[in-house]
Amino acid sequence: MRVAFPLIAAGTGSDVYTAALAQGVARKGVDVEVFPFGYSMELVPWLRAPSARRKLQSFDLIHCNGDHGTIFHSPSVPMVITFHHNVFESEYQAHTSVAQKCYHYGLALRRIRRASRLAAAIVYCRRYTQQSFRRLLGESMVPEHIIYNCVDTDAFVPAVDRPDDDVCELLFVGSPTRRKGAHLLPEIMRRLGTEYRLTCVSRASFGGWDAENISVVRNASHEELVRLYQRSHMLLFPTLLEGFGYAVAEAMACGLPVVSSDNSAIPELILSGKGGWLCETQDVDAYVARVRQLWGSVETRADMGAFNRERVTRLFSKENWAQSYLDLYKRLL
Repeated sequence: MRVAFPLIAAGTGSDVYTAALAQGVARKGVDVEVFPFGYSMELVPWLRAPSARRKLQSFDLIHCNGDHGTIFHSPSVPMVITFHHNVFESEYQAHTSVAQKCYHYGLALRRIRRASRLAAAIVYCRRYTQQSFRRLLGESMVPEHIIYNCVDTDAFVPAVDRPDDDVCELLFVGSPTRRKGAHLLPEIMRRLGTEYRLTCVSRASFGGWDAENISVVRNASHEELVRLYQRSHMLLFPTLLEGFGYAVAEAMACGLPVVSSDNSAIPELILSGKGGWLCETQDVDAYVARVRQLWGSVETRADMGAFNRERVTRLFSKENWAQSYLDLYKRLL
């Protein structure tokens, strides 16, 4: 079996998903190839898509992001598409620019609708995402599957010794966008004060912030990212919309409690009161209170971190995840 994974690389969780999936099914004997393309493929696909499709025709199956299914679809090859999150959610659109709205409604929506008809199967990474797209697209005639994403629990592991000092080390992993709730972080940290430090990990720059208790690490390596999780006391993740939430799952694997939002896919990861606390979206007071509450109890942080580690190991293992996709591929061929 030969499976092609074309993607338009954006430096986001979607790229992580594609790389991990290709590696996972390859370990099970599948012949895979990842085809990364730049943004020009998305904006002006007619320049490169025809040659890309010719390459893809030599494979038994194509698997790509649902947003780009129309770009990579080849009539002679079955196509699986994955929808990670729905940018047409009102919570997301409330924080997009005019240019983004023009792109979403002028181009992306049409592509998504067509891709959902052309696909041989549609995969959603969370039940929430499936429900969201059903509201957007209606009931689909294409077979739908929910396959939860995985996290590398062999690489993301708890620290041997947690830091024990007078300052609470908080971690945020994600792009500096409103969708990720990054606009809330300066005010949260201002209210928390200098007894709390936040490290933001991103490939993009967090410009215009003057909070002395916030630092930014750009382009962290995989090993450095693991170390940052392990040195932190908790993950602070005030996202507005997530299709899965890789940062949350990685923090769970590293045995961290999580303070996040009660929207989209996050409640399917974090059980509030057991693995951390979920706050009402954009409620800065709630984030501040919950962070302080967790910092005030070493025992609670330890218990919640252990709960998260067990939960992510049981539900989101690489082995079960890759096997679920291999089973799907075999049913389609």
